[in-house]
Amino acid sequence: MSITRRLNILFAAERLLPAAGGAERFSLEVLTLLAVRHGIRARWLRDLATGAGSQKLPDEVEGVAVTPPPSADAYWLDKRIRGERVATAVDDALHRRRADVVLTQLHAAPAVIAASQRFGVPTVLLLPSYESFCKYAFDAGSECRPSSRCRSCPRALALGAPERAELWRAREAHEAALCSATALVAPSEAVADASQRWCGRRPVVVPSVTAGLRPARASLRGHLLLAAAQWNRNKGLDLLGPIARRVAPRRVVITTAGLSPGHRRCLTSLSNVIVRANAPLPDLIEGAAVVLMPSQMPETFGRIAFEALSAGVPVLASALGGLKEFVPPDLLVEEHANPVAWAEAVTSLDHPGRWERARRRGPVVTASVLADRPVETIERLFSRTVAAVV
Repeated sequence: MSITRRLNILFAAERLLPAAGGAERFSLEVLTLLAVRHGIRARWLRDLATGAGSQKLPDEVEGVAVTPPPSADAYWLDKRIRGERVATAVDDALHRRRADVVLTQLHAAPAVIAASQRFGVPTVLLLPSYESFCKYAFDAGSECRPSSRCRSCPRALALGAPERAELWRAREAHEAALCSATALVAPSEAVADASQRWCGRRPVVVPSVTAGLRPARASLRGHLLLAAAQWNRNKGLDLLGPIARRVAPRRVVITTAGLSPGHRRCLTSLSNVIVRANAPLPDLIEGAAVVLMPSQMPETFGRIAFEALSAGVPVLASALGGLKEFVPPDLLVEEHANPVAWAEAVTSLDHPGRWERARRRGPVVTASVLADRPVETIERLFSRTVAAVV
């Protein structure tokens, strides 16, 4: 499909800069690449803690970091008022200059979609996580029963009455957004399946990555890397120490973001562990033998795994969610909660021939994912979306 019309696209979300995780990184990449052919505006809340909300965007993107509202010191209430602040910025932007389409994601999406609809502007909702369905239902060890729509969920009932009411309000708003957004975009078939179960709509699947990494200097006898933008139970935090002990004396490098002081002390007490600051992935994987992704929830995509594979570093990953869609089957760990299974998987790659095959296969499988040209897929979706409402 040839894209001939220049579109006016407005992106609005609670966060964009600094790019805290994969959702923001992918949004930045998409906006930057689309700005070559289309008019791009972006609105998000400034990060007052770091002052990084004014970080420079490409010259082609008109970006405005909006001053956030004062914190209410209550998670769900904060999410509502922050989303409303973003929606006010959208209202102002559309009043000044109409957009052809609005792109949004995560917690600000319901308010942004409602604001866009008041101007008759179609909306595309990115689903980089499960927050539009439920923040808790897909967590490791979740007791959530999705059919309850949060009314009898243990997490909801544990909240005080005002916050519980805000959570219920958020769920209703997200469900309305899922139904009313002009189009939905999921990063994997796993998320598309979840969406279809949750709201009856199947999103367009667009992997949340726009390019691979340059080849890394991988080494069979190099370090094992465990990296996450932010460690938590869902990412496998509780497995870090047990895995490191079972693979000793192999050297293990673990990134620090999200580690509590207690976890950090425990890990640094192990003679084979190095805890180091988060850094660009090319720096972390240089000289590595294997990257381990011990996720305990169904990953929506798994960007670290994808980029490591693209650079020629073998990846062992939990057989969950979007990871199963591009990590080679023999590198998936079925018993993902069992540190012994992880140690055995590492040992299985000690054979030079098997490690070399895994190393060579990574760039091939990731290139096949990128062959569908994710940004062009989104661009075509925008054009169809706009054409459908004209």
